[in-house]
Amino acid sequence: MPEILPTQYFVADQPEPIIPGNPLWEKPLPLDYRPSKKIPQTSLTYGAYFRAISDYIGKLGSTHLAGIASQLAGRPVSAGDISHLDIHLEKHGAFYHPARLILHVNADCIACVVNVAVSPLGMETIKAEFDNLKRLSARYATHWLPFVFNCKAVAIHEQQDVQVFMGEWFADFHEFHLSEAKATKNLAIRVWDPENPDHYLSSNQVQQIITQAAMILTAHYRLDTTEQIASWHNAAGDFVVCVETEVINVKLITVRGYEPLFNLDQADVSLETILNTVLIFFLNISMKMRIDRLDGVGDMVWNSLNVVPSIIAGFFEGLEFQAKHQRIPLELIDAIKIFFFNLPAKDVQDICAEIIGRIEPQSPDLSAVKAGINAHIAAIMSGFRQL
Repeated sequence: MPEILPTQYFVADQPEPIIPGNPLWEKPLPLDYRPSKKIPQTSLTYGAYFRAISDYIGKLGSTHLAGIASQLAGRPVSAGDISHLDIHLEKHGAFYHPARLILHVNADCIACVVNVAVSPLGMETIKAEFDNLKRLSARYATHWLPFVFNCKAVAIHEQQDVQVFMGEWFADFHEFHLSEAKATKNLAIRVWDPENPDHYLSSNQVQQIITQAAMILTAHYRLDTTEQIASWHNAAGDFVVCVETEVINVKLITVRGYEPLFNLDQADVSLETILNTVLIFFLNISMKMRIDRLDGVGDMVWNSLNVVPSIIAGFFEGLEFQAKHQRIPLELIDAIKIFFFNLPAKDVQDICAEIIGRIEPQSPDLSAVKAGINAHIAAIMSGFRQL
């Protein structure tokens, strides 16, 4: 039998716990996050969702749970130190329904995330994501990605399972999205901080976010195999930020895909190949970095702020991180700068057109990219000429 700790259940926007008998307990979970009456519902109720997480935690056992708490807290935690649990359903994502699990340890609280995949898309994604995060954490050992623990199937009933894994919760980090500033109606970036709902970032803070996000993606790019963090999107809230006055810290909470841009024969990988493929990698992330949903749930929009210099800066900071850890030679960074500096604008235009041509015609990203691509290329060429 699973071990049971006293547990309370919460929905993010409601301060009081919910219990069996509450009308919400038997209500089906929505299958998506957008505020629309047309969004289909899952066959899973809120109550079944919470019970699945409790079953998952119970099957881990108190000793294993204490080991996870010890790793997250950076100090020893014994099974007897954990008195009770709080489970907060945070949001309905396109892939998962993440919960924040709070372990009450003596007088302290230790938080972690529990990702629950319900939909067919989520079920397909979750195992690969768990493996990707484990692999990248082991290879790169950075603080930009979360630690993850224990991916398991949990039976809801005889006909349905959900997939669950536990991971590190980045406390005081929040989603951020493009928004229209209330005072000016100009495009800005707003942090989803429940304690400060009108938290719009300064221009300097925006540049720091973009630089760090580009740096994280580049630091995990393999120039020899072209393996990259794939399937990330600003609209999904994949990057999160902690803001302390003017100091910005960015993390990436998900790696749904880690795969090569090209299937290269390693015997034939030359400097020319590396230069051409890293250019495609850069141009691809430079475009994706500028696409977001307005306020996280609205239409897809293009970030018209002056962010290209920060994308370029973050890209080279990521390469410098790799050189520092002896994954690439320092001389290669100089070679890339010279290559980018001498690129004809026509080559950049052609590659960008090819990248755009690979976007699905029905994707809402497509119209956003087309609206901003000409100015984007001009800004990139200007940045390259300053290397």
